[in-house]
Amino acid sequence: KLPRVSSVEVPGRVKDVEEAVAAVGGRRAVADAIADRARLRLRLCRSYQFQAPMPMKRYRTSDLLVKARKKPDGTWDCAPVAWVPTSFRAEVLADFVFVPGEQLKYGESPVIGSIEQEISGEGVGGPPY
Repeated sequence: KLPRVSSVEVPGRVKDVEEAVAAVGGRRAVADAIADRARLRLRLCRSYQFQAPMPMKRYRTSDLLVKARKKPDGTWDCAPVAWVPTSFRAEVLADFVFVPGEQLKYGESPVIGSIEQEISGEGVGGPPY
């Protein structure tokens, strides 16, 4: 008999698992959502205080988690690891988010300088991850 696990699907590639867990509220929030005591909310850029969290919906699934390894001869070795009866996914697409640049701490703190500087795009860059 396979163990049961739950999955949390986040849009995009996860480079840091702990950061991804923190983006949905932490391990406690995940445990509460699995126990059906709360809903998960995803923050794609947690330090940006003006970004609204994306609600995540609980789905019943019959997915199977499989470990796959590619052999040197090009074939695959696959083995079932766990049954996934519950999955959490964002129910909406992310809104467009304007993230101020590094000089403005990516929106983490109040705007430094003037609103004209922020609107003009001076010092604007991508998120810190």
